[in-house]
Amino acid sequence: MTEQQIIELIQKKEGKTVEFKQSANKDIAHEICAFANSEGGTLLIGVTDNGVINGCDYSNAKASQIQDTLNKITPPIELDIEPVQVEGKTVVAIQCPKPPGERKMHMVSGQIFVRKGASSQKLTSPDEVTRYLQYANLIHFDEAITSHFDYPDQFNRDNYDEFLELSGINKSGNDPLVILSNLNVVVNPENAFRNAGVLLFASDLQAIFDHAKIRVVQFRGTNKVNIHNDQPISGTVYEQYRGCITYLKTVLNTSYIIEDAGPRKERLEIPETVLRESILNALAHRDYYEKGACIMVEIYEDRVEITNPGGLVPSISPDEFGKRSASRNPLLFGMFQRMRLVEQVGSGIERMRQAMTDQGLPEPQFSYDGMFIVKLTRPVEFEKWIKRWASILSDTQISILRNMKDDPTITITQLSKLLGSANSTINYNLKTLNEKGLIQRVGSLKAGHWQINYITL
Repeated sequence: MTEQQIIELIQKKEGKTVEFKQSANKDIAHEICAFANSEGGTLLIGVTDNGVINGCDYSNAKASQIQDTLNKITPPIELDIEPVQVEGKTVVAIQCPKPPGERKMHMVSGQIFVRKGASSQKLTSPDEVTRYLQYANLIHFDEAITSHFDYPDQFNRDNYDEFLELSGINKSGNDPLVILSNLNVVVNPENAFRNAGVLLFASDLQAIFDHAKIRVVQFRGTNKVNIHNDQPISGTVYEQYRGCITYLKTVLNTSYIIEDAGPRKERLEIPETVLRESILNALAHRDYYEKGACIMVEIYEDRVEITNPGGLVPSISPDEFGKRSASRNPLLFGMFQRMRLVEQVGSGIERMRQAMTDQGLPEPQFSYDGMFIVKLTRPVEFEKWIKRWASILSDTQISILRNMKDDPTITITQLSKLLGSANSTINYNLKTLNEKGLIQRVGSLKAGHWQINYITL
């Protein structure tokens, strides 16, 4: 690191990825262990908690002592340790890399440390350790054994037969336990079912995992004030998937397209492939350890929002989102693959974006801080939308919007003639509409076009 880089880190103060130590003591192993179990970071020795640079000793003996302390971390971490002269004083920078996609849990003398905010904390209770392992994607809900599942009493043979058909597996009289054992859904010799098997084949899934369900809520308007319908969708995860898609197809608008005098084709207002991908992703990647929430599908007048517990898995960074594939429930995801419902190549997000664009809709919006949310914009009914703005906009402004809708390339001169107003009046109203965020110019005045932003009140 350079002197300037260290000064910039000090100016940012301590945080999740930066820690200061006045001197090298045994605690530096705890700090580096916490970085390794979180998002990586830099430890600066010779800097006080307040960011004062006092410097430190970095003789050969001290360097050896620091290394001996860090060697207590298991498994070992490849660190970058270097002394840097900062304002004429020695600051030792220890850089811990961000954990790779395949994480490891690091310990110091059998103790686990993690980074929480600007401090490192030791995990002391079994619940804390379990939650960290879930966060780090080191244990998976779908691979755990379900102790309270009775086979064959709670096993739905029809669901199993449907799975075989979709997967192209020849049952040919084989015992389900044999096939499911080969698929790693059942563990021999106890014939114990993993949670993935229960999610797919339980005759009453919600009796075992009450939170494993989808709730579809339809609202009047664009906010949560007025509920029109509230529909829980239960059953196995595959039954939930089918039931949710069926419900969405009944409440969303459908248009009909006739091409070359052939049979008419139905087209859902939001591409069906996007809805299917969104629901499958929610089922495959949700955090099933989170028992206080279920998958939510919220239908508003202007959008559909699909929310599932659990943000991005730790092995996927925000920069990699949509480019790389990883699952919080790899066994369940693999079963979906066998059923030819999902792909592994990580192309689903891009295909969703392309499908929305092809249908003239804005790309999906994603957020993934704690909860994973997909927002899908519905086509706007212009007359309903403009009616909401009638009491706020002038007649001239409403006329401008109507003309822009009919002809996005319309010019100021053309608007002036159509509305019988001076160019200066048109320009004033265009400026007002722009300031309200209702319109924007895309491209140049000569070759561009107007874009209406359907902002809701």
